[in-house]
Amino acid sequence: MGAATTAGVATHPLRIMALGNSSTVGVGSPGTAGFRGPLESLLARDGIAFVMVGSQQTGPPSVPDRHHEGHPGWTLVQMQPLVAGWMRAQRPDVVLLQVATNDLNSGVSARVTAARLDRLLDTIHGVSHAAVFVAGVWAPLHDHPQARAEYERLAAAVVARHESRGQPMTFVDTSTLLGPGDLSDGLHPNRNGYRKIAAVWDREIRSFVAGRH
Repeated sequence: MGAATTAGVATHPLRIMALGNSSTVGVGSPGTAGFRGPLESLLARDGIAFVMVGSQQTGPPSVPDRHHEGHPGWTLVQMQPLVAGWMRAQRPDVVLLQVATNDLNSGVSARVTAARLDRLLDTIHGVSHAAVFVAGVWAPLHDHPQARAEYERLAAAVVARHESRGQPMTFVDTSTLLGPGDLSDGLHPNRNGYRKIAAVWDREIRSFVAGRH
């Protein structure tokens, strides 16, 4: 378990599920488990008690808690029939969701991809009260720039509709987060890119924890 406690922070560790694709696993920086290693260090610094949850477990020994729900190469369609089971089994308080890259990169339209996201979020909130932080696509997707831009707009609107229903959810715009020097292969972040992603997730989790006290 990755855990740290300070006075004033809830004694029950926050259950965090990193849910996504190859970037959730850490392709491009296996030595840090992608963003998960830096994120755990930031949360420990913040004094937030946490445990990472998921059916997968990868990463180096230097990462204290290696659980996650990352599935390289998967589309939203592949995740859809399994996500309810993951939620029930792992009981996350917070979900760090980064999906859609594989859908768009395989030529699926932005509208269809956004509709798939909408369905996934419906499924998550049908079985879980977790707060979901939905990241946009941080990979540049040079072959599909228009679809990527349109998806960002549509995904933000999808999340806003769920928020309007009282579901705890936030869209995190990551479209300009990474520059060319933050990528390992033109698609996946490198160590520096993952540090930037970890800082974004840390900010969202700190805001969530502050709102509960």
